Amino acid sequence: MRMHALSPEARTATARPHSRCSRLHAAATTTPVTAPPPPKLQSDVDCGGPCSPCVAGKACDRSSDCQSTVCTSNVCAAASCTDNVLNGAERDVDCGDGVCPACAIGKTCIAGFGCATGVCGGDSLCAAPTCTDNVKVRCGP
Repeated sequence: MRMHALSPEARTATARPHSRCSRLHAAATTTPVTAPPPPKLQSDVDCGGPCSPCVAGKACDRSSDCQSTVCTSNVCAAASCTDNVLNGAERDVDCGDGVCPACAIGKTCIAGFGCATGVCGGDSLCAAPTCTDNVKVRCGP
């Protein structure tokens, strides 16, 4: 059986206890690791995050924390007809719930009263009146 002698470079690397890999390993094992903070589970008392959405006035971190899906300056806002969000009882964004204005043609509806034209089409979209839509449209005052 024949033994191979180590090259001078190999002898130097094995003789050095503080080779590059050793230094990296030592740094990795001795440097304290700061754990990230635990995720904030609730944005307010018993609401937000994995809990049910918060009512207006409660703290929020994101829109999904709020019933209205509107989080402004970390506070849940009430649903409104001008928030550019489909929320509250609206049938489409900011329209069609009997409180907000009636919806324009092409917006979602469930009945004609939610549409500015008075016509909710079979596709559940507000439509222009026709002579065959079974709706009597008032023209003028």
